[in-house]
Amino acid sequence: MSAGVQATKIVGAILKPVLPEWGEKVERMLGLSEPLTFANAAEPVPVGTKIAAYETLADRLDPKVLDAILEASKQ
Repeated sequence: MSAGVQATKIVGAILKPVLPEWGEKVERMLGLSEPLTFANAAEPVPVGTKIAAYETLADRLDPKVLDAILEASKQ
């Protein structure tokens, strides 16, 4: 589990510039004392960190909605 939490922190830092809400959710869930950045992403999550309640990071794509988007983009 620790590896998964650390991986989430690193992915959050990578995606934060393009998906800022995603990065902010990761910050809240991990209770980070400072904003998540490339510089601090690899710092280990301290032992004993209490993880906050899970926030949905992304919803599943509905294949029908995706097909409609792709079809509309062809025009």
